[in-house]
Amino acid sequence: MLRYKTNYNLVLKKLNEKYPNSINKLIGESIRITPISEDQHREITATLQMNGEEFYAIPPPSKRPYKVVLKGLPASTDIDEIKNDLANQGDAVSKVAQLTQRKSKFPLPMFLVEVRKNVPESRDILDGRNCCYMSITWDSFRRRPGATQCYNCNYFHHSSQYCDIKTRCLKCAQEHRTSDCPIKERIENPECINCKTKGHMTNSKQCPKYPKTNPKKGDPIKITPPRTNLTPLTKPKIPQSQ
Repeated sequence: MLRYKTNYNLVLKKLNEKYPNSINKLIGESIRITPISEDQHREITATLQMNGEEFYAIPPPSKRPYKVVLKGLPASTDIDEIKNDLANQGDAVSKVAQLTQRKSKFPLPMFLVEVRKNVPESRDILDGRNCCYMSITWDSFRRRPGATQCYNCNYFHHSSQYCDIKTRCLKCAQEHRTSDCPIKERIENPECINCKTKGHMTNSKQCPKYPKTNPKKGDPIKITPPRTNLTPLTKPKIPQSQ
């Protein structure tokens, strides 16, 4: 996904000379470059990186990690200890992250474990029953609803792991991660780095550029009944007999 710029045609011309079978299509503010093979995917990615282009990559299915949730450890367990322990047991773990509550961000005693696929001599991680000297269980990973937002550039629909776009801070728009921003206090009237209006940050659903989520197939649709100006009917009063 190549970030759109005025001289995009020069970038695509050079790629087309070497990869004439790839397909280019404008998607929002990016150009989706679809290679015909995984080898071509790696070559195009390396070419864009070498030329300093701003883009993010969507890895092929074989390169996407397998995600599971580890349960049974205290919330205070260090994620590096979990990763090292699983690796010592023969698991091809690439990342461990602690899950948090959606609103309060309070850390939960659950850990997301990402496992590399097709690694020779690695065991099935679901066969593991112990970690950090504790008995554990595994659960499937269910991603939170809503758009994925990159921690590096703060654009949407990708993660920082495959991002080669210029780093942007949510708070001050400078070229550093938001976690490294010198501004630690809450900003009363922030300016959004995406829509350039004040009153919200780019991770707020109030932003007009925040991706809208469409209801999934089978989800109930809430229908608001139309308002009318008709006076509701009332039962006529019947005089009582004397």
